[in-house]
Amino acid sequence: MRGLGPSSTVGGLLSADRRAELTPVIRRLLAVRLLRSLAQGTLVVDFALYLQALGWSGTQIGLVLAGAGLSNTAFALIVGPLSDRIGRRRLLVAYQGIALVTAVVAFATAAPLLLVPAAILGGFGRGANGTAGGFSPAEQAWLAEAAPAVARPWIFGLNSALGFFGMGVGAALGATPALFAAWLPGPLAYRPLFVFAALIALTGAVILARTEERYQRLLTSPEERAAAQPIRRRENRLLLALSGINALGGASIGLTGP
Repeated sequence: MRGLGPSSTVGGLLSADRRAELTPVIRRLLAVRLLRSLAQGTLVVDFALYLQALGWSGTQIGLVLAGAGLSNTAFALIVGPLSDRIGRRRLLVAYQGIALVTAVVAFATAAPLLLVPAAILGGFGRGANGTAGGFSPAEQAWLAEAAPAVARPWIFGLNSALGFFGMGVGAALGATPALFAAWLPGPLAYRPLFVFAALIALTGAVILARTEERYQRLLTSPEERAAAQPIRRRENRLLLALSGINALGGASIGLTGP
């Protein structure tokens, strides 16, 4: 696994100093982001088409996709504070495990009783640019902790760029059901996509499980917390404004995405 990461692909575009800032931990996190975006890009194209091929109505498809978005919201509210208590790696490996199990379920059956919860928990059909869905707070915090402060802007930019790139490649792979249709009739032509998603989830879990985490829980005294209150209130106001902007953007994506 040595040298694993997308930095080998873009290394020629980076200076020696910047390559040095891509530590093994950062390289692995970027690699998982890229891999995850491939699966997401494929399913954002094909999952709704798969449900349509199964005979689902537009309303039913929309409700499932909405459920996936709402589940991510619930997870994010829990994962953020929890990652500050138990660390980041365990939560992200758990996310990869959820992605693996839900992909296997979707491959094995089209029964709505199993497919609906799998789609909601797995976030099928919702393009997340390679992020860990509702577990993203843990992923972003881990990347921020691993990156030198001066390098964070360009490392986070590279992280997003790899996600966009992977989504694009994954979307192109979304054409593969047309090839499988020669051997797998009807909705079955879409089933191999879930094998692809499961393999990516398993690979990501292995990479993350073998990635070093040097998380130390931040402990502050009551006096330090009291002194930080004015700054925290100002930050919370800014975060509230950003959350409103994100909510508007998310609503527009939700209307056009499916």
